[in-house]
Amino acid sequence: MIKPIIYFVVLTFFSCSTRDDINQDIFSKCNEREVRIVLKEAIPATVKSIEDGDYFYDGNRFYLEVDAEIHLPELANKDSVSIIRIFAPANNIGEIGEELMVKGTISTCVSGAHGRLTNNLHLFYLIENLKVTK
Repeated sequence: MIKPIIYFVVLTFFSCSTRDDINQDIFSKCNEREVRIVLKEAIPATVKSIEDGDYFYDGNRFYLEVDAEIHLPELANKDSVSIIRIFAPANNIGEIGEELMVKGTISTCVSGAHGRLTNNLHLFYLIENLKVTK
């Protein structure tokens, strides 16, 4: 009776996700990549999920939504965007609707790994060296 409990605890321990896997290689599916901004100070972001029919990056349906006009004005001006969706390397960035403080390096990525059946390329914002605080 004790052996199955020990095995269960050990398996559960090893299968738990940590924040270490949040920074796996995110740029493997990019045809083109350009570093846009390095966040030295944390900015607020909201964890959101892609709606059906929207583009998503490499199977990852979760993203960080940032008000670029307020928190990234130089990026908002350069790219003519007001709100950006930033895809992180892992799906376990937080719960939908959760407010996080994030910093890292934001890059653009042109990719065909967008979850649609079309053969076109789509521009995504990705973040590497992601540091998350609540």
